[in-house]
Amino acid sequence: MRMRRALLAGVAAWLAVVLVGATVVWAVISRAGQELSSGDGFARAGSAATSAGPRTTSPSGPLVKRSHKPSGKPSTKATSPSTPPTSSAPTDEATPTSPPASSSPPKPPSTPKPPPGSTKHTATWIESPGRLTATCNGAKLTINSLIPNDGWESEKPEKKSDSVFEVHFHSEKSDKEVELTIACVAGRPDFHTHGDGD
Repeated sequence: MRMRRALLAGVAAWLAVVLVGATVVWAVISRAGQELSSGDGFARAGSAATSAGPRTTSPSGPLVKRSHKPSGKPSTKATSPSTPPTSSAPTDEATPTSPPASSSPPKPPSTPKPPPGSTKHTATWIESPGRLTATCNGAKLTINSLIPNDGWESEKPEKKSDSVFEVHFHSEKSDKEVELTIACVAGRPDFHTHGDGD
């Protein structure tokens, strides 16, 4: 029983302490709020007194209102957009060059020409002793045909070299003889006679 009373007494004392502390704190906060309110009102009163001070008037006379009227003439100065400066220095630009296109069709390969030594030339010798045809293939001589005339006889062509032949003709009615020399000169047959033929 005594312990219960002591516990109740302790709780009551604690509540009293809390109540006193809360009252003190509340009084301090309330006083601070009043001081702030009185300082704000003083500042407002001071600003009102400053704005309501005596006005000074100019001794030159009554105030004249000045109206700013726009000028009747509009400005004729045109504003041109700024243009970037142009550079007069030449610019080196490489222009690609392409070979001209050929419109003509490709030419067929030409047939190789034979060398001068392989060109054939044929010639015929005709005189009173008879008729002889020869061909030069470059520097090589070939006797194609030999036909003596009536009253003449011919011997077999005598080869002196690849490009020179000799032929002898004899007359059957007389002692006349003709010697015919055939040679390839500049790739063509060349004829020379010696003797007393008609």
